[in-house]
Amino acid sequence: CEGKVELVTSQGDRLNLKSKLTQYISLTNMFTEAKIGDVELLVSEPEDVKLLIDFMVRG
Repeated sequence: CEGKVELVTSQGDRLNLKSKLTQYISLTNMFTEAKIGDVELLVSEPEDVKLLIDFMVRG
């Protein structure tokens, strides 16, 4: 992705998903708790939205 990709938690925390450390911590927390709470994915570039949708659908 070229622009910002952020995961926003229900507490309002904005996690930069382009950071490997943030990716690791986020996934570890999700799998440790065995649940995914309310989150929002924010993408700053329209082209990146297409990339992410394709990735989520096709892997």
